[in-house]
Amino acid sequence: FLDTAREQRIYVMISFIHAYSDTLQPDSPYYHQRGIEGLIKKSTLRQAFRKRIAALVNRRNTINGRLYKLDPTLMGWILCMEPISSPEDYPNGPPRVTLGEMKDWFQENASYIKSLDSNHLVTVQIQPAFQSFFGGGGEFLTAVSIPHFDFVYAEDPDQRIIMDAPDNDFCLRLFNANKPVVFSPAFTGDTWNRTAICNDYNTQADYLEQSTVAYFQAGGSGVVIQNLASEIEEIPSSDQCFSYTYSNVVMRQSLTSLGTWINPDGLPGKLQFLLPRYRLPSSTPPVNMFLLEYPSICSCSSSAGKGGALRIQF
Repeated sequence: FLDTAREQRIYVMISFIHAYSDTLQPDSPYYHQRGIEGLIKKSTLRQAFRKRIAALVNRRNTINGRLYKLDPTLMGWILCMEPISSPEDYPNGPPRVTLGEMKDWFQENASYIKSLDSNHLVTVQIQPAFQSFFGGGGEFLTAVSIPHFDFVYAEDPDQRIIMDAPDNDFCLRLFNANKPVVFSPAFTGDTWNRTAICNDYNTQADYLEQSTVAYFQAGGSGVVIQNLASEIEEIPSSDQCFSYTYSNVVMRQSLTSLGTWINPDGLPGKLQFLLPRYRLPSSTPPVNMFLLEYPSICSCSSSAGKGGALRIQF
């Protein structure tokens, strides 16, 4: 996968685990009845996860022989996707973890990733549920403001940035972490009438355009669009509402238009200024990012796992 991405000049972010869904599957090696609580509090799971991190970071690509930690195709590592979900998503009750415990776990693993790989960015993906779980105000920022996170990556499932929801300050508070912010507008929240919007790609395209513009106007550094899907594999029913294939003309044209708006000159290698080993001269101005997200990378054993975020050259 990474070798193909390199050929297409695509940058990849690899997630080590989807900390909500993967930890609640009884057949998962990281299973715990209250999700991420197991990774944080159960020593066997905590150590197993560190081994997973080391295995991926030190993995050697079977196609080109390059170590992942030395691969310039890799833009960064996502410690985990969705560490906390909505309370109703936990049939056995939500995780019994404090904000301090979550911060310590973030710090421990983010610093471990950096110790193995100093060449790539590290982040974590959070949602409004993370804010709500830890008080509903700005307290949650202490967990994502740790030094080893290079930027904040946040999903906006209801696109609060344009919907004027009462808690749209989730989006705006993220800037108080004093890090670059990458937003992910989505249709995964309860705001949306799925029956009405799922096949109405003109409406989806319009919302995504409005949100993308609003994020950048607010000071965002990047936008991740969910999801770019393969034409080969069947799209899971849970993702069909917001997964787009190349044959989806409406979404392809919309995303191409957004990419042109963000990067009008179509310059290659626009993300290299972020990578320490490939840093551009200090006079290079900040560059915005536009990314697409794959719901899964592939089903083969060499898969990097779920939630890989890709930057597509338009």
